Amino acid sequence: MKKVLLCAMALFCAVAVSAQTAEELAASTARLEKLAGIEKPKPCDLATIQALSADMSTISDETLKISTLLRALSENATDRVAALTQAKDLLPRVKAQTAAIENASKLIPTAGEELTTIKNPLKLKAPTKALSYAKKILPLVTAETVFQGKAVVAIIGKLTKK
Repeated sequence: MKKVLLCAMALFCAVAVSAQTAEELAASTARLEKLAGIEKPKPCDLATIQALSADMSTISDETLKISTLLRALSENATDRVAALTQAKDLLPRVKAQTAAIENASKLIPTAGEELTTIKNPLKLKAPTKALSYAKKILPLVTAETVFQGKAVVAIIGKLTKK
């Protein structure tokens, strides 16, 4: 059910953001579906890997929330003032996402080094899954955040021109 709602949300977002190309919209829909489908890992004992996993989970959730707000913004197209206010409110959130992604990406090399400190192969499962989760999420949220930034700027530009 979550995937169906996410697809519908992405479709509504796609309709509203006409400044984006069809390929970008299709790619965004695919990224959102993948984000919603990736299972969050269990906690692990390594601090850096756990912090990275938690950060990526938070970033993923925020990316999905921003997409939901973009959909809501597209449905509110009749009230230009409210839509412009909402779009301007989304811009700082997208910028904060960019900073969070940058900070999380700096943790990946350290997390990889921390993973090599484990000598017992039986204890590698949870940290390896958590690091793998972060590596799967990072390119998806990075590309989606770029798309969201372009979409918000396009909406603001469209609403201020009329």
